Amino acid sequence: MGQTWAPDSTGGYLANDVLSKKIRHRSQPLMRFRQFTREEPGYGKGKGDTVLFDRIANVAVGGGTISELAKMPEDSVSISQGTVTVNEYGNSVPWTGKLDTLSSFSVDSIIGKALRNDMAKVLDDAVGTEFQTAKVKAVTSGTDIAPTTTFETTLATTANRDAQAADIKNIIDEMKSTYLTPMYDGQNYMCIGSVGFARALKDDPDWEDAAKYGDPERLFSGEIGRYYGCRFMEETNVLANKVGAAATYKGEAVFFGEDPIVEAVAVPEELRAKIPTDYGRDKGLAWYALLGWSLTYDTGTAGESKIVHLTSV
Repeated sequence: MGQTWAPDSTGGYLANDVLSKKIRHRSQPLMRFRQFTREEPGYGKGKGDTVLFDRIANVAVGGGTISELAKMPEDSVSISQGTVTVNEYGNSVPWTGKLDTLSSFSVDSIIGKALRNDMAKVLDDAVGTEFQTAKVKAVTSGTDIAPTTTFETTLATTANRDAQAADIKNIIDEMKSTYLTPMYDGQNYMCIGSVGFARALKDDPDWEDAAKYGDPERLFSGEIGRYYGCRFMEETNVLANKVGAAATYKGEAVFFGEDPIVEAVAVPEELRAKIPTDYGRDKGLAWYALLGWSLTYDTGTAGESKIVHLTSV
């Protein structure tokens, strides 16, 4: 019959499969939210599980002119408190001492990279979820030809079209004039959007025309451009690509100004090696963190709201 590759008894045993020297890891989503949190200074280990932070309101009644013989008016300032509670986050992967001994690759290195990827996704998702709890909701309404944007603090409206550049203008104008939201960097608001939202903008001629004139310095991870006083980032880890009835329209995004989220860090994220047990036969690696996040203000009140969530029922 002659020599053949299969079955092994006729030739297959004359060669061995070769294991590639390159390790491939599964690709990861684009994660953009964590970079916009503000860590609370002065908090850490040994200080309980909750951070209180004071929020100072405006003077209750504004000042004005005073006649010469009138007494100086007296007023008060209201103070409220917000809270951030930390929670444990983590995950682990165990392996046997036999695998560690016989493997051609460093098991510790392979598992370590997988756990770091998991850690980044989980924590970014936690921050992104907190952004989505913002009280002010914006929903695309009107028509493609005559677009409007509906603003509400109790989400009740269903999107009926894709987002457009007109919605950006409406949201930015609302943040400036109604909610008095301070700009993130003193000159621009920020927006993190899904791929669907970004595609809807890129299909809008107004966005395309703006993109032709200058490419601003991109300082933030994932930044794709600037329009109407807002800098845009694209992400794929948290936000929905499509919203509305039957998930028909593109897409979901959050717009925000200065100091949107407070972060409390008792234990920063880290990798921890398991102390080997069973005489060194049981090994493992984990990531761990003790963290928490909260909206700076959980209201839709002018001067307090820092985030507008573009979404839909």
